Amino acid sequence: MRKSTRAGGIAIAALAAITLAIGSSTAAYAGTEYFWDSPDNTETGSPLGTTATGNPIEWESAHSQFGGDTTTTLRLSAQQDANWTFLWTREDGDDSAYRMVPQFTIDQGYAAAIAMEVGFDTAYSHTQVAWPSGYWVSNDGMWQRPIDTTPATVGTHDLNTAGESVTIPANVDRVYLRLQLQGAPSSGVASVTDGDVSFTPVVLDDDDDISTLPTRNVVTLGADPTGVADATDIIQSAVDDGGTIFFPAGTYKITRTIELTKSYTELYGEAGSTIQVAAGSPVTAIKNSAAYGVWNLHHISIHDLRVANDPLNADPGNNLQFTQGISLIGVRDSSVHDVEVSDFQHDNVYIAHSRNVTVQDVDSQGARHGITVQGHYDGGRYGNWDISVDRIHTSDNWDTGVVIGFYNHRVSLTNSTIEGSWAHGIDIFNSEDITVRGNRVLNWNAPHGVGGTMLGQTVGIFVHPDWGVSTNPPTARIDITENEIRSDVVFPSGVTPNAIEITGNTEDVVVSQNVISGGHRGVYVREQTYDTYWVNRPDQTPAVGGDIPRDITISDNTVSGQSGTYLMLETTAAMPTLIEDNAFSGASTVGVTLTAPTASLIELTGNSFFGGGATSSTETTNATWTGNSYLSTPASPTVTTQPRDEVAAVGSIAVFTAGAVSSTAHTVQWQSRANSSASWADVSGASAAVLLVPVSSVPSGTQFRAVFDNASGTAASAAATLTRG
Repeated sequence: MRKSTRAGGIAIAALAAITLAIGSSTAAYAGTEYFWDSPDNTETGSPLGTTATGNPIEWESAHSQFGGDTTTTLRLSAQQDANWTFLWTREDGDDSAYRMVPQFTIDQGYAAAIAMEVGFDTAYSHTQVAWPSGYWVSNDGMWQRPIDTTPATVGTHDLNTAGESVTIPANVDRVYLRLQLQGAPSSGVASVTDGDVSFTPVVLDDDDDISTLPTRNVVTLGADPTGVADATDIIQSAVDDGGTIFFPAGTYKITRTIELTKSYTELYGEAGSTIQVAAGSPVTAIKNSAAYGVWNLHHISIHDLRVANDPLNADPGNNLQFTQGISLIGVRDSSVHDVEVSDFQHDNVYIAHSRNVTVQDVDSQGARHGITVQGHYDGGRYGNWDISVDRIHTSDNWDTGVVIGFYNHRVSLTNSTIEGSWAHGIDIFNSEDITVRGNRVLNWNAPHGVGGTMLGQTVGIFVHPDWGVSTNPPTARIDITENEIRSDVVFPSGVTPNAIEITGNTEDVVVSQNVISGGHRGVYVREQTYDTYWVNRPDQTPAVGGDIPRDITISDNTVSGQSGTYLMLETTAAMPTLIEDNAFSGASTVGVTLTAPTASLIELTGNSFFGGGATSSTETTNATWTGNSYLSTPASPTVTTQPRDEVAAVGSIAVFTAGAVSSTAHTVQWQSRANSSASWADVSGASAAVLLVPVSSVPSGTQFRAVFDNASGTAASAAATLTRG
């Protein structure tokens, strides 16, 4: 944000969008909007251009009623809703939250009040109004706020002498300030004679001396470790003081949410330590106090605990009960690790509009979503930055294992297992710079309920804009590499799950070095029409081709064993997509389906198609086909995805992925050796397509390979070397 704005002949150092509603017999420009940069008044947005003096034509014309001379004083004439509206636009690279303090002096020439209010650019919710013309802000109390109003009397009046501030969240890009006439006096003019609008970054200095914070044992404080007596009040009292709170082995019953109110708060236990939400108390277990848009708490740590909801509180399929196990909203520099969370209604772990948060070694069971990382909260698009989700395990979610949605920036999901979700494995939407690497997504679309119900169409890894709410911002710069996406489920008629689907307003998505097996479709890329809500909004006109995925790369994957199609592409317009060096095998019906116009910008290069009816005649004219092979599926395994050499730091996890195709089922066993001259030995328990190796557990130079085997033969991958870097 620019830091200061002054009116009344003093330089205004911010971009301002000015809406004029001035009554005169010759010029009335209500609703005219343009941008200018004082003191030079360099017009950048007006459709009518500028005058010889450099002023926008509408601006100078509107002031002609004051004797024909251009004036540097901002004036409001006696016309209903006459207003000046300023717009500040966030500078590129700025992701700070701010406190804004607007103050003005008005020389009021009529007996009618002038209101000052602030509005933020579009919020996530649908409660929005046009303000000013052509732009939208919310019409609720959070996103459009009245600050002060002058008396309805002639004279000089000051606005906001008390210095009331407005907090601007870190992900709000535009801020409006409006001075608007209330009523319609018959005559007179009001002038803005002085003003100041300051923007101060929200200070995130430590608010406590950590060395003075207490360390307490909840049992010593009187909490019952048997789970009989309600421990809520004792735990909350300890938490209110911040510091370290230890839970010895035992069960601690709570009937209300434990709310974290201070930075540097640590909750931890030991083997057998459980915080248990009581039956009949469907509440969130642990959350922090939150201030909209500001990272108001920091250094929160929750670890070595089990947090459980009583199963009697759970109601799978009920979307309207929003309880969570651990909920961190608006925090920074915090972590959740080595915890088990189970059976909460909506999310077992929920991270919203936070920064620099780590979720690691979490076992999530049940709930609608296992782990949710979401940038919006309570209608506001605040954003998440730098969130790491690593080595987690989710199971039996009645919707999705991991959700990464709405205004996320730089989120990684690594080295994890997501299995048994009723719907999707991983769901990514309206976010950017997302890394998904080294994960196993297993048996999404799991049978559930009486009779083993299955949903119709679900996705292992789903990349898309949100359905029905927004397709803006796009889902961009998504990297999906070295994962295993596998379904062993036999699907009844009408059930058509996809392993990977990319759809709608998505761009720069890379899907590489994955091993994909099972499902109805292997890889599915298609357009998705914009939601009409966004199409009809004047400030959200869809970009040309905004319905279409753009710059999609699918490379070096092994895709096999689908019950329907291993590759499907659907678009009515150009959809820049590169399908390169993949192995596709074993689709039971049509292996490749390509529905696209001529000049679709779809390229298929160097792929190997094994069966599925794919032949050279598959090479239709609506795509560019180069160097593809059409082969019979081999009886014995043929390695199609080779593991890559890894350079990784001590303390990190090295990821190796390998895949093969064969006409009948095969197994995989990873092997290792100390160097290129040593003998190979099996790696215990390593029988999946993805091998995760703690770098500290092996010497630098250790090599790994995958050996595939079935009744017809054996094939070994190339050796990949792990180097400590």
